[in-house]
Amino acid sequence: MRRTLLLELSLLFALAVVGELVLRHVDPRYGHHLFDDEFTGGYPIQLNGDGFRGPPVPKAKEPGEYRVLALGDSVTFGVGVASDDTWPARLGSLLARDRRASVVNIAFPGTGLRDLAYGLEHGWADYHPDAIVLALSNNHVSLGWIQRGEAARMPRNPTPLANRSARERLLTDARRAAKSLHLLPFLSRNSETLLYQIGLLDHRINAREPFGAMLAHGYRQLDVPSTLPEEAWRIVEQQVLAIDRHAKAMGAKLFVTMVPSRFMLSDDFSDNVKAVPKNRLGIVPVERVQALAARRGLAFIDTLAALKAARTKLSNQRGERPALYIQGDYTHLDADGHAALAGAVSARLF
Repeated sequence: MRRTLLLELSLLFALAVVGELVLRHVDPRYGHHLFDDEFTGGYPIQLNGDGFRGPPVPKAKEPGEYRVLALGDSVTFGVGVASDDTWPARLGSLLARDRRASVVNIAFPGTGLRDLAYGLEHGWADYHPDAIVLALSNNHVSLGWIQRGEAARMPRNPTPLANRSARERLLTDARRAAKSLHLLPFLSRNSETLLYQIGLLDHRINAREPFGAMLAHGYRQLDVPSTLPEEAWRIVEQQVLAIDRHAKAMGAKLFVTMVPSRFMLSDDFSDNVKAVPKNRLGIVPVERVQALAARRGLAFIDTLAALKAARTKLSNQRGERPALYIQGDYTHLDADGHAALAGAVSARLF
């Protein structure tokens, strides 16, 4: 029995090693699933001295310098991509080709518009921006409603823990070593996809705390009042207007965009592996933000159109269809998606 068990364990181990090697060659994306206080998708977070992601930008501008504040949440922060691949970093490179310019990535995962408005009023005006680009996500709609009535506060990115015990460091290194494998996230991601496809996981909203994208999309659900999405969008509009007031007070022009969910790009299975029932969605967030911008006289950037155009262009160049979103995620852009967004912003600024 012991010999049989040892043989079976050896066979399983050999299969796991072969599977790991195959995945490393076939799909390296599975190696980018390390997320903790120092890494995102396996890439160093790299906060500067002001607590923002990316290289430091001095608050004093040089003569003739054009400065942009990139405002947002985890999408703008660049969850899952390298610091140099975020759309604010890409935008800075694009602008620097023709003029003296700088872009500050003022983004915080899990932060709502209320706190971003507070930051503009109580500190970030010191950067003296010429333009502010607000990249909305569906999570802003949920957070606006969940945090209604709460006092605003200055958002901050968590700093890595500098002092750790030897035991904490050992456990952290062990977790990172495990997450550097490809096989474990492969099994986890594909198991989750299967559970969504067969209906054991779904997209139901918790009416008290409707986190995620579904509230912004007006997801129809019997135990969720039909007025709830509209109320949440009204809160978003007031928060966007507050940001616009602060932008004008510091002499900057506000540009607004809405980063769409991946399942809005097409009806292909690859864009909707989590089986979001699109027939139950009553709101198109990009159209809602575009209408808001037109009604309030704000400059709008169509990220949905930019992503579709980038997909067509890259498909022709590479002979394969790019995802534009990080693996297994319909919210956060990958490096190609960030580049497309940066290009759309650059074209709209001038």
